[in-house]
Amino acid sequence: TLLSLPEEEVLSKAPVELVQWALAEGAKPIRQTLNLGYRDLTVDQVLRKVLPDAIKEIPTGFETAGHVAHLNLRDELLPYKRLIA
Repeated sequence: TLLSLPEEEVLSKAPVELVQWALAEGAKPIRQTLNLGYRDLTVDQVLRKVLPDAIKEIPTGFETAGHVAHLNLRDELLPYKRLIA
């Protein structure tokens, strides 16, 4: 995923005091592109993005046996078992 925000949007989302201080110190906004992948996110962050908003409880506990992870999924998560796997 590419994340690139216009300078005005970055400045409008930052706290006013921080922007004022940074500009007073001579800071200049620059354009920066950030490439993020699944390696940059936690399992919880990924599952919250890919599962429907109606799912409130994200599975967190699991057991491993070698390279295999075993999760006990609740009934409401069973339709998404392949996505979670």
